[in-house]
Amino acid sequence: MKAEVKTITPEKARSLLEVNITNRPVSDRTVRSYTQMMREGKWILNGEGIKMCGGKLIDGQHRLHACVKSETPFQTLVVFVDDAKAFSTLDNGKKRTGADILGIEGYKNTTHLAASTAIVQKIYSGEMGDGSCGGISSSRILNQDIVDAVKGYGDQLIDSCRKAKQYDRKFRSKKSCVAGLHYVFSMTCEGAVEYADSFMDSLNLGVNLTPDCPILHLRNAIIKMRDQGPNSVGRMRLTNLFLVKGAIQTWNNWLLGKKTQVLRVNRDSKLPKIHSPLH
Repeated sequence: MKAEVKTITPEKARSLLEVNITNRPVSDRTVRSYTQMMREGKWILNGEGIKMCGGKLIDGQHRLHACVKSETPFQTLVVFVDDAKAFSTLDNGKKRTGADILGIEGYKNTTHLAASTAIVQKIYSGEMGDGSCGGISSSRILNQDIVDAVKGYGDQLIDSCRKAKQYDRKFRSKKSCVAGLHYVFSMTCEGAVEYADSFMDSLNLGVNLTPDCPILHLRNAIIKMRDQGPNSVGRMRLTNLFLVKGAIQTWNNWLLGKKTQVLRVNRDSKLPKIHSPLH
């Protein structure tokens, strides 16, 4: 086995991909992520390498596809392996997550913090995902960016995560969504934290609710989706998309003093504009 650092040009990447015979299917999402990093100059030489065996590519296809797509050369370690059986042992190690990176930086409750940061990012983007009602799988943040994001959001995000964790002990829903929403609502204007606290107290603790209060209908919808059995007729899952979109609609109606009898959340992924208490 030998290894050396090489600069891979888009032309060289194409030639290596031509001998990619035994590799796994390409993940378009991974290629997009790597492409963005290369275009923004965030791809760095970190010890992870492209691996070759007998003139064939056995690992590294996603970064090579990204190199071609971004039209950006990059430096990488190229490892030449002698034993073809090495391919079966690749990727056995645990990949480092955003939560791991935050932990290295000294943050606490990093899984919750990373997930909440991703929710905030998606809310500010104005769209939760691909238009389905299932989750927000496209909300992941590049490891290189997550520490900067958390630092940029500051102590208020840490406080929102702490409050969401306390709420979760009383009212089980999706604490990363609760944290992200609390943070975004708190940042709508100066003094909005008190409004965000009041809204979340009503939603999660069931206080100060009247029959025509919009928060009551969101709370009831969460309970219904959360508590129904897996075989219930017409069952709807409680998803991140429903909770975030429904909460923003409810927040806006609550601030406007609207009285409602029902909550309707459509299935498209675009989010409503978030009102400020000063709206």
